[in-house]
Amino acid sequence: MVRCLVLSVCMLFASLLVGCGPSPNSDESDPSANTSAEGDADVQAAEQFIGQGNYAEALPHLQNALGKPLTVWSKSDVLTAIGVCYFEANQLDKALEYHDKAIAEDPRNHKAHANKGIVYRVMQDYDKAAECYSTALALAPDYAKVHVNMGALQFVQGEYDKAIEHLERALELDDSDPVAHANLALAYASVDRFDEADEELKKAVIRGYREGEIAKNRIDQLRTLGDGNR
Repeated sequence: MVRCLVLSVCMLFASLLVGCGPSPNSDESDPSANTSAEGDADVQAAEQFIGQGNYAEALPHLQNALGKPLTVWSKSDVLTAIGVCYFEANQLDKALEYHDKAIAEDPRNHKAHANKGIVYRVMQDYDKAAECYSTALALAPDYAKVHVNMGALQFVQGEYDKAIEHLERALELDDSDPVAHANLALAYASVDRFDEADEELKKAVIRGYREGEIAKNRIDQLRTLGDGNR
């Protein structure tokens, strides 16, 4: 029986954008510290708006950056960032268009593949989403947030054991991600591993997860269902 719960998805943006937790560039040198090219200055301006959640204001800066020299960020990064802005505006076709442009510019841009997968997941085209995530993981097998999203997708499809594998791997790579802990808690509860579910939810809340009460209610519902079947 598929137990339908809503999982949180960790958004994967281009290298300049902030997703769930630190920017994907957080383990690299700070790109905003050296923006010598004209295009880099536009991207830096866009990044400030993105940090405020103002994607509409960020979009023209990113568009301007495409026609200027770039040294810190790649054109592929900027293209997939534009795709994310369109995604946030619920213009999913435009989002796919720009993620495809990013991939055409650099087929090895794993964040562009992952971002494209997120769009397909929202469109409920799970096969294409899985294909995009798989490509992203083939290019960057240790990128934790792709594992989070693949785990969430497999959970939605009722493949709980596979979801757990990806979510556990995500946390091996980055234990600080509250979304991964919360999703793993729900995945554990779906296979009656309630003690582990409770522990993971505690970790999620400690790390700043804001929907802890909702997740707890879901876990308690599954616990009640499990007790009723014994």
